Amino acid sequence: MQVIVKQRQSLPDITLQECGELQEALVLSKTNNLGLTEDLSTGDTLFYPVKRDITSVLSAKKVYPATAISKEDEELVPYGGVNFMAVEMDFIVS
Repeated sequence: MQVIVKQRQSLPDITLQECGELQEALVLSKTNNLGLTEDLSTGDTLFYPVKRDITSVLSAKKVYPATAISKEDEELVPYGGVNFMAVEMDFIVS
């Protein structure tokens, strides 16, 4: 995809606008051969990789996260989770 730089926009501004996550600034800078703090000119065209939203991917693959504990899982850990584990009883430290 591409975006036209508007007046007073920086690379981080474009990153937030188009990618939604500031950590994508490195990808955007590499893609456009720019430094992170390099001044942009109004009207410049920047290219950025299309990043698919995770919800679209999960939906397309018919993946429905389900992380609640089942009754069968509860029976495997009768005393609870990590807070109730004891060294050398529930796990061995080597």
